[in-house]
Amino acid sequence: MQRTFLTNLALVLVLNLLVKPFYILGIDAGVQQAVGAEVYGGYAALLSLSFLLNIVLDLGLTNYNTRHIAQHTQLMGKYVGGVVAVRGGLMLAYIALMVVSGFVLGYRGEDLSMLGWLVVNQALVATILYLRSNIAGAQRYKQDSLLSVLDRVLLIGVVGWLLWGRATGAPFEIMWFVQAQTAAYAVTLIIALVMVLRLSGRVRLLGSPPSAGW
Repeated sequence: MQRTFLTNLALVLVLNLLVKPFYILGIDAGVQQAVGAEVYGGYAALLSLSFLLNIVLDLGLTNYNTRHIAQHTQLMGKYVGGVVAVRGGLMLAYIALMVVSGFVLGYRGEDLSMLGWLVVNQALVATILYLRSNIAGAQRYKQDSLLSVLDRVLLIGVVGWLLWGRATGAPFEIMWFVQAQTAAYAVTLIIALVMVLRLSGRVRLLGSPPSAGW
């Protein structure tokens, strides 16, 4: 088991060393250069705002779920639905808080629209992390490692094409970058969900969340 753990740890490190530096230095820097410092700065400010309250999306459920699925993998299908229901409520609370925060801070029009997309992205990321916690808890470490970089790989392909591969000369727009993130996260979420469904079998959508009494 220790050898398996170390092998998968090495896989995670290699994948991250290959993908994330290229994403940061190539794609993220390329977007900043394409849209200019002022536009990118506005995006960065909204992104930071979306991070401020994203703890509401989880409240420790992901780490809690990883531990309990590791101990009771056979009960995954029974409890996934219940946790998803709880997380749905947390997402609604997060969205409401972010909308109010955006209005209070004076964001309107395109800025508020971009904040909305970024809020959706945060919700997608939180859901992916929850689904990955089931996969990791079931000790499917290779699948979890691949999911950890899948969104970045998709973004490298999509945004790289938008930056350098398009035939049209239309200027790059920051919303393309934001919406490309949404698409990449959505695809990653769907793949993670399929993996979880295959591991858990039938999911009880009205089941109960995991509890200490397993």
